[in-house]
Amino acid sequence: MFDNRLSFSAETPKVAQNTLIQFIAFISAKAFELNKNVFQLMISQKIEALSNEKQAIEHSLKNQKALNIRVVPGTLPTGNRQNQVSSNTTSASASSPSQSLDATSALFMVNLIYVFNPNKLKNN
Repeated sequence: MFDNRLSFSAETPKVAQNTLIQFIAFISAKAFELNKNVFQLMISQKIEALSNEKQAIEHSLKNQKALNIRVVPGTLPTGNRQNQVSSNTTSASASSPSQSLDATSALFMVNLIYVFNPNKLKNN
């Protein structure tokens, strides 16, 4: 498709050399310009991506502040809370059938029973 040969004529070898030097400088400048443009495009795309990520984080923080999210004491499991859960499972499993649990508590208790005694579920 493209021929890699270059031919030209000049009056003297010195003129031919100068013409060749100018041609090489022209090609080098064009190649540098192309590489520079590609590099600048890559940098601008990276800056745009980081800017979008920054805006998403700022938006998320703004929403969190608007909701004023707080951790209420007693909502995170602690050592005492776990002891309460295990004592609740004992008392709840020994309670009368007329008492009912909400779905989450019932599922939690079934999981505890299975974790600590998987054979108990198979027998029931």
